[in-house]
Amino acid sequence: MTLPIRMHIMQVHVLHTRMQTIFYQRFGKINAFSMVCINQHRVFSTLTRLSTIAGERLRLHNPGIADLSDENRPNKLAEKFSELYDNQWTEALESLNRTGQSERVSVENLLKTLEVYFQHYKAQIKAT
Repeated sequence: MTLPIRMHIMQVHVLHTRMQTIFYQRFGKINAFSMVCINQHRVFSTLTRLSTIAGERLRLHNPGIADLSDENRPNKLAEKFSELYDNQWTEALESLNRTGQSERVSVENLLKTLEVYFQHYKAQIKAT
């Protein structure tokens, strides 16, 4: 559930609780235990709302706290690059080494290839 929907539900719930309190107080059908329960519920719902708001503010304005749903957070990017190195880079390097090139020349060729792709996609992004 998104934050605005949660807030709306909480506001409706608080309004409902207030209306019940006013009704019971007006018609005298409330006892001390019911008032304690209603007040405890108000405190709980207020704490829940404040906790939600504080958590959102903390997460939004603090780069040190990662949003776990973000696919491009630093840990995920590191994992993707590690996977890329473990799989594609190693396989390409081994293939080039089998052609008789030295490892240094093979790495230079792979680096040049990556730079060409990077420049190509960078130009595409700027064009859009």
